[in-house]
Amino acid sequence: MKNVIYLILFFLMLSEYCFSQIEQLEGPRLGVTILTNGSSSERLNSNFITQIGYQWETKFSSDTLGSAFLGEWVLLVGGLEKGYFIPSLSYLLGYRTIRGFEFAVGANLSITGFGPIIAIGKSFTFGSVNVPVNLAFVPSIDREDPPVGTEGRTGSRITFTFGFNSKY
Repeated sequence: MKNVIYLILFFLMLSEYCFSQIEQLEGPRLGVTILTNGSSSERLNSNFITQIGYQWETKFSSDTLGSAFLGEWVLLVGGLEKGYFIPSLSYLLGYRTIRGFEFAVGANLSITGFGPIIAIGKSFTFGSVNVPVNLAFVPSIDREDPPVGTEGRTGSRITFTFGFNSKY
């Protein structure tokens, strides 16, 4: 069942190119991640890391009021302040209201594995530049082959990011 869900998410990601694209935005992201107790926080000896990355967004459709369905890729690298290079890649499908409130779900790939991601946020507009502020949640993953000395759970991640984007 788990593989079926991942297969559906993969095909949803590919479907981005089948829809008419109204607008594409991209820009940098900065943020912080709080790690709950698990093998990830044990390896890092910390429950907190910073994030830096980039976001690509595609609006699929938009109504006359300005709300839209979205697809976005978010590539982040965490742990640089601790001397680590911890990459993660997320793909999210979501909806943004005319007032800039956002909700999205998707898939996250990181060194701890592949799993779901849920995000909420708000985009503020200043002229032609958007400033997205988001909160994302990636639940803990049960690993079948946990590292020696750790339990099988990776620990959940709660990430706060902000940045800016504009049309390209």
